Amino acid sequence: MGAVQGNLGELRSSRSRAQVAADAIAELSRESEPGRRLGSKEDLRVTLGVSAGTLNEALRLLASREIVTLRPGPGGGVFASEQTALVKLGNAVLAREIGSALVNEARVVRRALELPIALDAVENATAEQLERMRSSIGEMSAAIDSKDVLAFLHATWAFHGHVAEAAQNELLRHLYANLLDLIESRTTSAAATREGFDDEMRERLMIHEQLLNAIEARDPDAAREAVRNHGE
Repeated sequence: MGAVQGNLGELRSSRSRAQVAADAIAELSRESEPGRRLGSKEDLRVTLGVSAGTLNEALRLLASREIVTLRPGPGGGVFASEQTALVKLGNAVLAREIGSALVNEARVVRRALELPIALDAVENATAEQLERMRSSIGEMSAAIDSKDVLAFLHATWAFHGHVAEAAQNELLRHLYANLLDLIESRTTSAAATREGFDDEMRERLMIHEQLLNAIEARDPDAAREAVRNHGE
């Protein structure tokens, strides 16, 4: 774990703290027997040197992808999950050394999946999932105010990740989430150099707000329009 902690600071410059923490915990889980206790939330928080909010975001991401299991109460904590064949396949895809051509292909596939993901979320999103989507929208808005393109991209990807979490179709959810991770991990550093995108970011914010409103209203037609606007 010490080596993972040492790498954490180096990676934070190009990736979100929650994603880096999630990667570190995922590595622990992969190296552990299914069902093994990785530690309490506080143990992991202190070891990784992150805030409670950052750790909780990382654990939500890992739990949604069945990499860890969270158990409350005495003797509870964070445990390595018994991964299904589907999850293992998704992790194998992410572990591959990939080039820009495959990233571009991943974007095409992700775009094709956005409508079925959105329609699934329209039917199934919970109040808690909607609140996480709203939180990401707030982070997108704050990033525009601070002219932070990198933070805006992270918040945008987080929003789409929360939409995917609401999908009940397991294959669709895992495939989309893994594609999102693949794209984010390979494009964040380049995006950090972009400047002067205030108008574009505001337009993208409005489209994502449109999608959130459609999901909240359980309106599939409005969701279709938002996805169509997102792809233009």
